Parts: sequence; structure tokens; C-alpha cells
Amino acid sequence: MSDKNEPAEDEVVSIQIIRGVLVAAPHGDLTRRRVAELGRALSQRIAETAVRHVVLDVSRISVIDAEEFSYLRKTAAVAAMMGARVILCGLRPGPVASLIYTGAPLGAIETAQNVDDALSAHERGTGLVGKGLR
Repeated sequence: MSDKNEPAEDEVVSIQIIRGVLVAAPHGDLTRRRVAELGRALSQRIAETAVRHVVLDVSRISVIDAEEFSYLRKTAAVAAMMGARVILCGLRPGPVASLIYTGAPLGAIETAQNVDDALSAHERGTGLVGKGLR
């Protein structure tokens, strides 16, 4: 019997609404196919629920290289094109340092340390953190 909070083996992302914010947490490796599935699932839920705030929680992903990060940026762009404000959270220190030192194009993306911080930023309507990532 599996825990309801644990993702299924083949599940690409868990998506839930917390305090009026759509929280999407991808699982496993961020392949191009998996991120495309994430984008489709996310855009479908945004359309179904008409939410205007999205948190992409990557805390369950231990390794993110420049290519995978570009996939995440594209996923955030999908949500933004549908009218949602997106905050990326859960980035770990190792991948962040790697992205910075390898010169990966970061683009303008709002970030937070964790889901709670991201939810608080959405509730306050502030661009709390990471606005300087470029």
C-alpha cells in the first residue's frame, strides 16, 4: 500500500492547489519529454481552475543542469503565457552554483527557497525573492 503523498513510479508531476495557488512538483529526471508533459499538465490545470498564481517546486530534483533548467524556464513561460505569475522554489545550493558558474542563461524568474515562502509571496503580491536572477 503506497502513501497518498508519494508520487506514483511513473508520475511526472504532482499538481495541487494550496491556499489558492497551483503548486506543481515535478519528480524524477527532467527530460525534454517529461518537461513537455509537465507543461501540458500545468497548462491544463491552469485552464481548468483559472488560477493566477503558480509555484514550481523542484525540491525533489537533486540535479539540474543548464539544459534541464532551460526546460523549467520554458514550463514557467507556458504558465505565464496563460496569465499566471510563476515562482520557482526548492532549488538546491549545488545546482544553483553549477548553473551560475557554468554561465547557464537564467532569464528573469522569480524564486523562493521553499513552497511556504513562495505561497507567502503570492499572498502578499510581492516579488519577494530572486527577481535579480538574469
